[in-house]
Amino acid sequence: MKLLPADDKAFGGQTVRQQLEEHRKNPTCASCHLRIDPLGFPLEHYDSIGRWRQTYSEGQEIDDHSTLDDGEQIAGMEGLIDYLETQDKQVLDTFSKKLLGFALGRTMIASDKPLLDDIVAAGGDAKFADLVAKIVSSKQFRYRRGLEDSQPEAQQTGVGGAAEE
Repeated sequence: MKLLPADDKAFGGQTVRQQLEEHRKNPTCASCHLRIDPLGFPLEHYDSIGRWRQTYSEGQEIDDHSTLDDGEQIAGMEGLIDYLETQDKQVLDTFSKKLLGFALGRTMIASDKPLLDDIVAAGGDAKFADLVAKIVSSKQFRYRRGLEDSQPEAQQTGVGGAAEE
């Protein structure tokens, strides 16, 4: 699998879009890139550290337009925001799954569904701190899996982190 260079100066005069077209020729890479690239192209005016740019380092003009697989056109950051606002439920579901998975350090299991539903039900207007509070106060976060009858980890250890005797 050919990786894309981190610096656009190493693209050999090609734009990011042209490089990704080459990259998608590998069927293994194409399976993901066909879904994610159209959402990334509207962000092309931002470089790898978030600075705004009008052109690539080689001088090529940036094309921040894309077409989703359903034919919907997205033009620039504003177009991406407008599109994502129409996908509120999917964005909220995905964000909640990723946040919960990261907090728990594992993939979701069936018993996580009620907590996940509770986080999603808080809605897009919920404060991030409120979502985190729901997670850290949950049984899944406070107890180790398989040790449901044990005390929360914080109560099992002493001040220095060593187990109490």
